[in-house]
Amino acid sequence: MYKVLIVDDEVLVRVGLKSTIDWEDLGFTVVAEASNGEQAYEAYLIHKPDVILTDIVMPKQDGFWLTRKIREKNQKAKILILSCHNDFEHVREALKSGADDYILKFEAEDEELIKTMTGIKESLDAEGNGEEDHNYLKRETSTDVTSLKVKLLEDLLDGSMRVDAQLLDRSSDLGFLLEGSTFALISLFRDDGERKADCKDQDWQHMNNAIINLASGIIEQKKMFCLAQENNNRFLFLLSKTQIKKVEVQEVIELIRSSVAQYFDIPISAVISRSFNDIKEVSDVYRDVALKAEQLFYIDESCMINAAEQTLQNINIFSVKKSYEQSLINSINEESQQKALEVIEQTEAFFRKNTVKDVEVKLFYSNMISNVFERYYHCFVEEDKAKDYTYYHNRLMAATKIKSVVALMKEIIITIINNVKTYRNNNSNDIIKEAIDYIERNYQKKISLQSLAEYLNLSKHYVCYLFKKETGENISLYVNKLRIEKAKQLVVDSDCKIKEIYDDLGFSDQQYFSKTFKKITGMTIMQYKDSVLNNSETNR
Repeated sequence: MYKVLIVDDEVLVRVGLKSTIDWEDLGFTVVAEASNGEQAYEAYLIHKPDVILTDIVMPKQDGFWLTRKIREKNQKAKILILSCHNDFEHVREALKSGADDYILKFEAEDEELIKTMTGIKESLDAEGNGEEDHNYLKRETSTDVTSLKVKLLEDLLDGSMRVDAQLLDRSSDLGFLLEGSTFALISLFRDDGERKADCKDQDWQHMNNAIINLASGIIEQKKMFCLAQENNNRFLFLLSKTQIKKVEVQEVIELIRSSVAQYFDIPISAVISRSFNDIKEVSDVYRDVALKAEQLFYIDESCMINAAEQTLQNINIFSVKKSYEQSLINSINEESQQKALEVIEQTEAFFRKNTVKDVEVKLFYSNMISNVFERYYHCFVEEDKAKDYTYYHNRLMAATKIKSVVALMKEIIITIINNVKTYRNNNSNDIIKEAIDYIERNYQKKISLQSLAEYLNLSKHYVCYLFKKETGENISLYVNKLRIEKAKQLVVDSDCKIKEIYDDLGFSDQQYFSKTFKKITGMTIMQYKDSVLNNSETNR
């Protein structure tokens, strides 16, 4: 693994170079970066890089000076000049000073840079460079410096590692001082997590790399050492300095937040730990930071907060889910967008009041949407994206703020209600056929408007309206007519007693059965039976 030093006074150029390609895949690791020739030479003496990518015009000492100083020590290191298109005279001078090649800045993108670095690696391989260093970094030749720093941070956070000579040497080789230092943890969060669902994983990771490189560069410019790791939309930095003041850390974070917003248009929130002098405390401090970070979910705007006393509640939110979900379903059945959105706002108010953990909130909504989709699945056409529950689940779980979750929920509910309306308008005849089929299969039981509406996933009001529109009758009359038709057959064709008949047909009592029979047929039960029997005698 060959070591690379990147030198440019523009932070965005350095970030771009570090983030645009997979250095490890090409056989390189970026061990350091610098903003001027003087700083770069100090880094060179510490890291002994095999490749130096450097700008020419920089403050303090420029690229000419740096090239000459390195050539005084090392003729084998590869020096690659970063140049603007109108810098050719400077490039010629740099090549005379000992540079190996140059690349135009606007060409320093994936393909051109990969091609150039591949050629440099072949040259280094042929020369057999980079084999003589025996410190911790070179012994771990299969792992780049960034990975080694991430592993060191993970081990420190674990809290079980002994602070012995081996650990001190290991951290020293990686440029992070554990002795005689004050420490602080900062955790940064991308507040645009909902974008991830519409972003390729590779693009998301490239941007994360750019953010962590930019932040690390700013921290190092402030004369602090740092270890860093990133995970999805979270970045953790352990800072080390002889003496760290709270105001210094705050200034660093504000500079990182403003720079990421300026360069990448990404809002960043941050949690700052207390400072501490014993590295053994880092795991406890990290737990405080992680707990405090959960409260960012309820702060609508990007912000910076201190890790202090925690206020998150442990509440069994699923115990209240049933009532909210039923209210939501009722609102959808009534096709009332206003009522449905009010239910979502009520849940939001509940979560804000009780500051429930963000993952539980998102799972609550995801589960609610899953049940709603299952109930109204038939209302979505095949190509309708809203039918894809997984799509919405991923967006919900990626959201970083409750306001984003609520906005997404409202979007989903509006989509569902619109689809339900369209489906009902286009399929009213089929819906009534389904209602009639249900009635014919259940007329012997107690059929209520409520039970029929629930079966059809419709509001009671809409069922009444639609049934009357399609059949010309209200539901109760239709049910009773069907029952009386069955009763007429039983009265004539069986020896069943009246009580047995009305029980079998779902009537509550004999009086109501008799009254309904006469109202529909115009005759009492016995009159109807005698009439049918007399007609039969006559027809013989």
